[in-house]
Amino acid sequence: MSGSNLLIGIAEENKKFEDLNTVVTIKNRTTKHNRIENFAFSDKTLSQKIL
Repeated sequence: MSGSNLLIGIAEENKKFEDLNTVVTIKNRTTKHNRIENFAFSDKTLSQKIL
């Protein structure tokens, strides 16, 4: 996280987060309208943690 922003990256072998090619930023993620409640993954699982 960076302040109230949530940074989501797609892992790449042997790369640090700051060196990733694909990163999505959810700005002001702490506001009611931008809150992420869960992530749905391609294998049909859901994250259970409220971000």
